[in-house]
Amino acid sequence: MRFSIIERCGDRAIGTVEIFGGVYGVLRIDLCSVYETTDVLCELVACAVCNFYDDFNILNMCVKMMQNTPERNAVMQAFGFVPSEEYRSGMNYWLRKRKDPVAFCGLACSLCEHDKNCVGCQQGGCEAHGWCKNYICCRERGLDGCWECSDFPCNDSMLDKPRIRAFASFAKQFGVEELTACMMRNRLNGTVYHKNGSLVGDYDKCKTQAEIFAMLGSDHAHRNG
Repeated sequence: MRFSIIERCGDRAIGTVEIFGGVYGVLRIDLCSVYETTDVLCELVACAVCNFYDDFNILNMCVKMMQNTPERNAVMQAFGFVPSEEYRSGMNYWLRKRKDPVAFCGLACSLCEHDKNCVGCQQGGCEAHGWCKNYICCRERGLDGCWECSDFPCNDSMLDKPRIRAFASFAKQFGVEELTACMMRNRLNGTVYHKNGSLVGDYDKCKTQAEIFAMLGSDHAHRNG
């Protein structure tokens, strides 16, 4: 499947995104050179990892890393792509096994440093599932996240924590793809999600939802066109 990438201002085609389904779904992104930026790449890769696994029945997503694209390679690594020994070994392919970027509550599984081998909340990887109200409730109601619930935001859950509630509120207002893209862009710009040896980071310095929204870039000022 090949999609055209359309510029927001001017309706001009600026590239394509191509995906092959199957056990190893190969992702290819072609862009006009002026759009080969961290911001744009984060938005496109966020779209892919949030949607393509389910849409095209993919178990593993692969990309070919070229030596002359350091900015692109940095984005791919931030999203969890690692050198592949199982798909076309020796041909510079990098692989990302399925791991949904955002947990049911809004936390960023893709940025969590607690367990490198965890497959993510929504795939049943978190050790807290036995007691986590958000996980249990979303599974029972068939929701992709708390932000889809008519009772959002509920109490006595992970949403009692201001940072997590702000992430889920951001997903409700702007979408999971936007939340993922903003978090990855911030990570590449030096924002620390988890400091070494802890589960807190730079976002925890914020006192209000408005501060976290500003930190994420909800005004879209970082976008190019």
